[in-house]
Amino acid sequence: MKRSLSRTSLLQTLMNFDFYSTYKEYPTVELLKIIQRADEYQEAAIKAATQILSERNVSQEERDEVDSFYQALDNSSRQRTEKINAYRTKVDDFLEPVLRPSENIKPDKWLNILLLMISIQYLWVLYGYIVSLVNFFQKVNHCTEFDFRIYSSRNLSYWDCFWKEFDPASLLGLFSLIYIPVMFYLLLKRKKWGWILLFVDNILPLLANIYMCYAIFQNAWFFKPSPMPFITSVIVKSLIAFFIWRTSITDFFGVTKKIKFKTAVFSATISVLFLLLMLA
Repeated sequence: MKRSLSRTSLLQTLMNFDFYSTYKEYPTVELLKIIQRADEYQEAAIKAATQILSERNVSQEERDEVDSFYQALDNSSRQRTEKINAYRTKVDDFLEPVLRPSENIKPDKWLNILLLMISIQYLWVLYGYIVSLVNFFQKVNHCTEFDFRIYSSRNLSYWDCFWKEFDPASLLGLFSLIYIPVMFYLLLKRKKWGWILLFVDNILPLLANIYMCYAIFQNAWFFKPSPMPFITSVIVKSLIAFFIWRTSITDFFGVTKKIKFKTAVFSATISVLFLLLMLA
């Protein structure tokens, strides 16, 4: 009820507003701007501005100033619209294989999307490695206070704590920070080694995650983690591996059938050896 009353009061105020008295103090140029954009103002405001202008001597310079003002405004708006449309066109062209898939594969456009995915993957790996590194040095700095003081009376050096907290498996993260940019560069240059690294990079985690899914389902009473992350990874890695195995993609990178076979055998062998090592 109060809201409806306030709206009614506002409308009455606007209807009874004395535009003539207010606009009488306006510069001529500002009044001309109101007249030139009549659709943006109330009818009473336009009438008041027109009446005041009729009582003044409006020079051609003032009219030209208003015309230049709105022309610059229109040009700016048009340039902004053209820039937005240009960005939309680029995005549409970039995502064309995804938005409008067809039987005729365009490897160069798919490569752009693939490079974007690899860039995002690298940023995620880099973020995870930085977080792990920060946590590692925090543990090193606090190990004497919260760990070794309980078991030892001697003063421990920084390196004692360093090697106590150091995990050799963390070097795998450092390896990823090196090989991902290398793979990115080789793919960007359309080198066959870029395809080989990409295929191996998908097959090894694929087989490892298949094993993890099997282990979780076989020992559900023991494993607490949800299998969904592993299942998701299996699906994604399978799709990527299947796609880059296609002839149109391998030809794009100059990969022969012989290279494909050797890469598949190598990936499978390394995966089996890794799984045997885990089971040992």
